[in-house]
Amino acid sequence: MYVECPNLEKPKNENATIWRYMDFTKFVSLLDRRELFFSRTDRLGDPFEGSCPRKNLVARAEIYGSMDVGEFYKL
Repeated sequence: MYVECPNLEKPKNENATIWRYMDFTKFVSLLDRRELFFSRTDRLGDPFEGSCPRKNLVARAEIYGSMDVGEFYKL
């Protein structure tokens, strides 16, 4: 179920086209299964894909106070 998040800014143009390049077999799978395929971030080849910048982690710790982000993100 879709739930709107008040912290996220909506795009100015909600009808904007999003392009996604994929190989033919993934395209056929998308049509056949009627579902999107998302690769695991650890399989994308970039070790920093999906990671948070250190400044974001520090800011998060300042915002949420008692939450120990260093334990999870090895600051």
